[in-house]
Amino acid sequence: MKKLLIFFALVAISFAANCQNNVKVQAMIAGYKINDTIKVADFLKLTEISLNNKEYSIVSFELSFDAKGYKISTESTSNKITDQMKSSFSKNLPNQMDMIRIYIEKIVVQKPKSKSFIVEPLVYILRLK
Repeated sequence: MKKLLIFFALVAISFAANCQNNVKVQAMIAGYKINDTIKVADFLKLTEISLNNKEYSIVSFELSFDAKGYKISTESTSNKITDQMKSSFSKNLPNQMDMIRIYIEKIVVQKPKSKSFIVEPLVYILRLK
């Protein structure tokens, strides 16, 4: 009986420790909530996306949006919003729309000396006018 109680105590301690380590890692654009509306001028000033957990870093991500009937995607191999992304966006802005959605997807994060994994995508609304 004593061994059984010790076993259950160890299982409970192990479970509690494991739950504390399972912190949800979420990407974000500083100053904005998911699904927030961002002015185009403010979006073009952004330089990076960040994480809610400083132990992890962003390895890569994809930024995409729908313009003129097709999806335009560009990729970054860091947490930086690249000049190519901004240029692609600026060149393909739909004239007839007031707002569009941008998608930040395939956000790959990694903790040093750990396997990388993909976190939840982000969606923001850009106000064009």
